Amino acid sequence: MNHRLSTFLSLIIIFCVQTESSSGQQSYFLRGTIRDAATNAPLGAANVRLLGTSKGTISNALGVYALSIDSGAHQVVFSYLGYTPDTLSGVIDRNQTYNPVLHPSAITIPEMVVFGEDPALEIIRKAIATKHQWMDKLFTYQFEAYTRQVLHRDTTIAGITESYSTGFARRGDTLREIIRQKRQTLNVATNENFAAVRHIVNFNDDIIDLLSLRVNSNSSNLEFVGPTAPNAFENYDYKLLNTRRVSGKEVYQIRITPR
Repeated sequence: MNHRLSTFLSLIIIFCVQTESSSGQQSYFLRGTIRDAATNAPLGAANVRLLGTSKGTISNALGVYALSIDSGAHQVVFSYLGYTPDTLSGVIDRNQTYNPVLHPSAITIPEMVVFGEDPALEIIRKAIATKHQWMDKLFTYQFEAYTRQVLHRDTTIAGITESYSTGFARRGDTLREIIRQKRQTLNVATNENFAAVRHIVNFNDDIIDLLSLRVNSNSSNLEFVGPTAPNAFENYDYKLLNTRRVSGKEVYQIRITPR
């Protein structure tokens, strides 16, 4: 094949590739940092969701996010537990930067009549009495997770691994987790990045199995009584710190202290 013919065929191939790619829908990146409006602190693991789709991501420990979006008119919702969501509406036709500032939800303390005990005790009593009613109805769930593992030496950090994943769980089946993105420090090989959720602990169980270790033929479990177990009051003290509304529902922040 002479030089002119080779060059001509190369131009045809390039033209075909460019024509094929131009017929597809263009995608752009929306990037930025999510912060607390009151303190300007970054919000790690905040949710970023493309409204009307299953597409989304979460911010990293520094509050930084990046989401690939097809060109067109979209609404992107930024949310974080205990904060009022922020929505970005508009046409995505180029790479853009948007830095959401989320405002903490108004904290309200409902009027309570206390008879010599902390209101948290009555809240926990109701949780113990009703938890099986809703736990028995939970057959499947899905979650978005950001996992970070830090390995320490005696005097310094030996390595850091991170992952962004989507998890699916079904009663009677094992947890299924899709790792969407991984990154690690340069001294950690990609195939040695084991950062993932792997196991979901249900703190509403009566007995919580937090960790299982097996060395040779010996095994050891870290188990303890759950904070909503029937005998929880024999094992913990409870104190109501505040009450806030999230998505129209009251959420209680309770400090649990082992006896």
